[in-house]
Amino acid sequence: MHPTRETDAAARSRLAQLMDERRVQLGLTWNQVADRANLTKEGLRTVRTGTRKIMPLTKGGIEVALAWQQGSVDAILAGGTPEEVPPSARAPEAPADNLAAPWITTALEGEGSSVDNFRPLIEALRELGRRSGYTLGETLVEAGLATVADLAIRRAASPTERYEAQVKQIMDDPNLSRGQKRDLITSLKKLREALNLI
Repeated sequence: MHPTRETDAAARSRLAQLMDERRVQLGLTWNQVADRANLTKEGLRTVRTGTRKIMPLTKGGIEVALAWQQGSVDAILAGGTPEEVPPSARAPEAPADNLAAPWITTALEGEGSSVDNFRPLIEALRELGRRSGYTLGETLVEAGLATVADLAIRRAASPTERYEAQVKQIMDDPNLSRGQKRDLITSLKKLREALNLI
């Protein structure tokens, strides 16, 4: 690959143009791109209009925000084209800021709190992360508020995987007779068929 031309005005103009085209293609505003890239609006504007060197974390954030493969920003600056991340390989969208899973709301209310109590702290940590070049997760780990394992996002089990886990649980239960296991699995299978989960 050719060396990038980060400080070349023409290369940066081309980067800005391709970023704008991709933003429109994805139906995003510049504010949404900045949020997804973990950048301030001013930082994103500097990338689009300036000629200073672009930090690797900034490039990576832009690539994530615009669903481009890693290295696409450098490819554009070198005169090449970006590679898109296939939709099936993209991270799921985060829920909107004003929504929380009902179980979280219920659990917090049980503790005498609410999601709204945490918003200012989370936003302050996000801003600290933007300024330092860290993601929110990295900021939490750096501050000692979470571990990498705490931040792991697990893929939700498919209906088939849940069914198989339930069958295994029934089969492994030493308190059930062979007939009880058969009856429970038959009932589970009928329920699954009725719910069209096959």
